[in-house]
Parts: sequence; structure tokens; C-alpha cells
Amino acid sequence: MYGRLFTASSGNRLFLPAAGYSYGIDRYYAGSNGYYWSSEPYPSSSNLAYYLGFYSIGASWYGYRFSGFSVRPVAE
Repeated sequence: MYGRLFTASSGNRLFLPAAGYSYGIDRYYAGSNGYYWSSEPYPSSSNLAYYLGFYSIGASWYGYRFSGFSVRPVAE
């Protein structure tokens, strides 16, 4: 399964699958890109929020809040 594996200096690991995103009833980039919301709104616009986006040529970090990105809950 395509995705990204993140490893902390403590050795803890987190794998995020490339789940793509949805817009309306359509799904885009499933299997090649991953988009995961954070809990932080973007400070200069209520229409935006931070997220982690990854794909083969880079990464992105904020977008419109109406986008259907994944959520990965993590507990301590």
C-alpha cells in the first residue's frame, strides 16, 4: 500500500496511507496521494485550515476546509 511512514526520534512510527480526497461524491488520487487534516485553522482565513498533503513530488500544508480529506486520530 502506498503512503508515508513517519518515524519520531523516540522510534515511534506512524503510517499514513495514500487515501486521496473526496469532493462531492467523487474521489481523487486514492492510492497515490494522501491528505490529512490537522486540528489547526489557518490564521488569516476562516475558509482554510492546515493539513498534511503528500504526493510523489512534494508536500502541501493548507487548503480549503470544504475538501474531503482524511482524519487520523492519535491518542497519547
